[in-house]
Amino acid sequence: MLYQEILNRETASLPDYLKRELLDFLYFLKKKGKKPLSVTEPLGEGGAKPAFGCGAVKIKIAPDFDAPLDDFKEYMS
Repeated sequence: MLYQEILNRETASLPDYLKRELLDFLYFLKKKGKKPLSVTEPLGEGGAKPAFGCGAVKIKIAPDFDAPLDDFKEYMS
């Protein structure tokens, strides 16, 4: 079955407000298809991989990181 036949059959029973919404969506898809896809540069080409732990100076974890939070005292009791 052709796509056109399927579309005609499926949209025939839709109420008018859904047909309008479908038409808006079709216009959106057509507009989206005309825009070029954005291309990003690949990551990590040619550079040295950072060593494990190199961010230890920049990131600090509180000594009580694993301690229960005061906000959950009522829930935990």
